[in-house]
Amino acid sequence: MALIYEDVTEESPITPLVKNPGYVQLVKWAYAQGNLGETHYDRDYAKASGLKDVILQGPLLGSFLGQAVEEWAGYVGHIRRYTWRNQNMAYPGDTLTVTGTVVKKWMENGDGLVECAVEMRSQRDDVIVAGTCAIALPLKAQTGSSK
Repeated sequence: MALIYEDVTEESPITPLVKNPGYVQLVKWAYAQGNLGETHYDRDYAKASGLKDVILQGPLLGSFLGQAVEEWAGYVGHIRRYTWRNQNMAYPGDTLTVTGTVVKKWMENGDGLVECAVEMRSQRDDVIVAGTCAIALPLKAQTGSSK
C-alpha cells in the first residue's frame, strides 16, 4: 500500500526488510560495480586476510537500506538523500534485517519530506550499517485521497 505524507507520523516504524544475500549476488554486485577487491569474491584470499569468508560490499548493504524505505513507502516516494555508515562486516548467507523509524517530517518547496533513521542488523544482532534516508511522499491533494 502506498503511503501518503499526511498519514505518516514521527516515530512511525518502517516495515522491516529481511535480506539473505548469497555468494552469487555478492559476485554479481562486485562485477557490476567494478569493485574487484579480492575480499569480495575470493574465499581463499579473504580467509588468508583473516576474514571468516568473503565480505559483502558497503554499497550493496547501503542499497538494502534504500530498498527498505522504498518498499515501506509503496514505491511512490522519491528518495532525496540517504547516508549510511558501515559498522560491522556481513557475509554471504547472513540474515540481515533492516528496521527504521520516522524521525522528522517537513514541507519543502511543496513536497512532503520524511526522514527515517534506519539500521541493519545481522542474525548475530550486530549493527552492520546505520544511517538516514529522506524520501518525498505524495500529498493527499496529489492523490485525490479523501482519507
